[in-house]
Amino acid sequence: MNIFLRESGILLILSPYEIEECILTIKNCITFKIMPLT
Repeated sequence: MNIFLRESGILLILSPYEIEECILTIKNCITFKIMPLT
């Protein structure tokens, strides 16, 4: 798994494909699996 760090400080645990999709549709990142930053 890869970790994509958002400006809000939220860590998203994404597959490489999901990271690509997230970058292409930044506003929709919140739809991915979310974990709080600890």
